[in-house]
Amino acid sequence: MASSTIGADLLASINRNDSFATDAIQILSRVANVEQVAFLIAEVGDWIYCGGDLSMESIDTDLLHAAIDSQGNQSNGRQFVYSGTQQGESIPVVVFSATESIPDHVGEEAIAAFQIWWERQCSDKRIQQLEAVVDIAARWLSYQDTGQLFQEIAEASTRLVGAERASLFLRDEAR
Repeated sequence: MASSTIGADLLASINRNDSFATDAIQILSRVANVEQVAFLIAEVGDWIYCGGDLSMESIDTDLLHAAIDSQGNQSNGRQFVYSGTQQGESIPVVVFSATESIPDHVGEEAIAAFQIWWERQCSDKRIQQLEAVVDIAARWLSYQDTGQLFQEIAEASTRLVGAERASLFLRDEAR
């Protein structure tokens, strides 16, 4: 498959946010030697598994760390790791499992498409957070009961950070 076709297909799949990993697996499996793929985000002391058909448990973590440390591509002959450009504290990583080496253009196009997808996900999350803040600010003026307002702020905060619950602590300054 031509490089431009792989890249174009991967970029087209970004517009289908919910199915990016599934679409990318199908596109990359057309390259004869790609068996499995995993999409990860490296953050300080943690890995976020974003999708794929290669499980986190089967990935060579030493290889992952070597790719992040070298800010380049790494291989152990069976797994091939491509790392993207650091965005804040996040680094996108694509891991391929294959019987033969992966052509560099395939890895580079996969990491470029994944990085664009991840940036869009982060942007969408920031938009949701800002919308929640604006909504709370708009409600602030309409509330007479601050207890109810604080309850809604705690509920919105819980949703935004994906927690089970949130508490608000208000500083009571002496007048």
